[in-house]
Amino acid sequence: GGRRGGGGGRISNPTEAKIITRVVLALVQGGVKPCDIGIITPYRQQQLLIGQLLSSLEGTNFEPLNSTGVRDLDLASSIEVNTVDKYQGRDKSCLLVSFVRSNRESKIGSLLTDWRRINVALTRAESKLVLVGSSSTLRCSPSLEQLLNLLRDAKCIVTWK
Repeated sequence: GGRRGGGGGRISNPTEAKIITRVVLALVQGGVKPCDIGIITPYRQQQLLIGQLLSSLEGTNFEPLNSTGVRDLDLASSIEVNTVDKYQGRDKSCLLVSFVRSNRESKIGSLLTDWRRINVALTRAESKLVLVGSSSTLRCSPSLEQLLNLLRDAKCIVTWK
């Protein structure tokens, strides 16, 4: 789950960061250009963690499903990973959002209760938006609960165990 990292109570979620990295790999292997992928998170510590995981894949030999010719890619420099505040005004074809928060107490934190920030995160994708988070924790926000209900009704939620 989401946990406090070292230094200033920064918050990260290593499991969610690994899921984001797996989704990125699947997108690239499916033919999405890394420069068309962006990742948004409300927390700087999560931004750093995702960047580290992408850097650890440097030199990976990708075998895309189509003929894009992607090989030996440095994902960390090709994919923009930023906080919500730094993404304002910019769009990407494919955007992944890491919500980070996951806890039994259902504490969502102040950043995820700010609807303006959520709006920025949800409106930067041009064609594909992938949301990664703990639905039980996110449901503590009335706005995010409404969004999750819409996604559930449209059968757009995938559970990853």
